Amino acid sequence: RAVLARYRNASGAWTSAELRRHTVHVAAWVALLPQSSELLTPCVQLLSFLLRVRGKSPLRPWLRGVLHLVAMRLKRMREVCADAADERSWLELKKVLPATVSQPSPTRSRLPSIPESGKAGKEERMEKVEEVEGAEKKDDDDDEDE
Repeated sequence: RAVLARYRNASGAWTSAELRRHTVHVAAWVALLPQSSELLTPCVQLLSFLLRVRGKSPLRPWLRGVLHLVAMRLKRMREVCADAADERSWLELKKVLPATVSQPSPTRSRLPSIPESGKAGKEERMEKVEEVEGAEKKDDDDDEDE
């Protein structure tokens, strides 16, 4: 709980890149903590807080991916909330979770498809993969600039 308090208290001093990085960490906790963990609800509350602080800035690939996992868990959690406080926390998270996280990732749509005929050469496939990786690297570089 002390780590969660530090995250909440320090969030005002973070750069936008630091805020995104820490939001990814907390979202991963929400996505992966066991249902029985007493820290799950405080993590959900912290993630809601960080997403409100983040505002409407564009989603970067890492944050989009982990928030997609959170959205999948959110769908399951509505059925198994232990008490009203848990349910309120998850409902608050649903309000601040970007609607686009349940949609396919733009990066994923740029991935090269495997040709059905098998005629495309290895070099051509590798060029397409390098294009996608270059676009993802540029996204990551943009994060560092902020």
